Amino acid sequence: MEYSYCTTALIAFLQIFTLTISTTQTSLAQIDSLTYSQVVCRHGNRNPLLTYGKYTENYNNIWPEGLGKLSELGKYEGYQIGQFLRDRYAGFLHEDYKPNEIFVLSSGTDRTVQTAGISMLGLFKKFMDAASWKTDPSLVSQPFEPIPIRTIPSELDNVLSLNADCPKRAQSIEDIRKSNFNQGYFRNDSTLEYILQNTGQPNWLAPNATYEDIHWELNTAIEVITSLFEQNKTVEDWMLPLFSDEQFLAYKYHLIEKEHAKDLRTHRLNIGSLIKLILENINNHLRGTREEKLDVFIGHDKNLLSLGWTLAINASFENRMPPAGSCILVELHSKPKAEE
Repeated sequence: MEYSYCTTALIAFLQIFTLTISTTQTSLAQIDSLTYSQVVCRHGNRNPLLTYGKYTENYNNIWPEGLGKLSELGKYEGYQIGQFLRDRYAGFLHEDYKPNEIFVLSSGTDRTVQTAGISMLGLFKKFMDAASWKTDPSLVSQPFEPIPIRTIPSELDNVLSLNADCPKRAQSIEDIRKSNFNQGYFRNDSTLEYILQNTGQPNWLAPNATYEDIHWELNTAIEVITSLFEQNKTVEDWMLPLFSDEQFLAYKYHLIEKEHAKDLRTHRLNIGSLIKLILENINNHLRGTREEKLDVFIGHDKNLLSLGWTLAINASFENRMPPAGSCILVELHSKPKAEE
């Protein structure tokens, strides 16, 4: 019997205690027709990359894991990614780890590699519990079975970290930063003024402050505020109104090389190498030269944002950054040609 194949793209959002699929009513895959899946995930919750003022002096006590590192919440979210994949692909993947069934690729940062490892713990929990090599239970306090995680050196990575040299992408980002849209975005904005005044950095609001001054300093302030809130740490009273302010929630969407999110040129330059890899994997699967049933890519918010816009499934990211632990699933399904 001859079969035809189609791909389906789904978005999964991981929230504390809740995991849902935005485009389907069940978290279970249609395994009767599913032949191959590729999953692109953002790492779990992380600590801020930079701090300001008193938070700089005290960051080791507030974020003991270190700046930019995976938080305790992020570790939980990474585990939940694996549990979600286990539930979705029950009956499609073996419960035991099979080297020819899964391939995991992470960007080179600690937070993505850790998320990849913890997600595999969640995906293969029963297999980990059995850990056949552990003849002496005292060797490891918790069940563990190593699952291979591949990475790309950051300076060569045009797939996930996007740190490899790409003049066209760099120029596209520079064009966005210099656009009239961005030069005026942060001016005469009451929410912005409220944030900058309360962070104790009013010089950011000086008339001669450049877009670059405001861009990076505001991003630092937002990272600190959101990290405190998301990780259930002590939040200053002045911060509380921000979490119901739509303008505040949209700020980060416009920061760090994503300022004009509808600029498809930049998104395509960001995600082109990953889409090329996804398509090559699908073609190799159809030719029978790729054994894996599941490929997992652990990357960053920019990967999901650009992939969503490029695939025109970006509605879930409207004025929001992809949350920590969220995923885009690209599934390949087959059906008899008679059913077409």
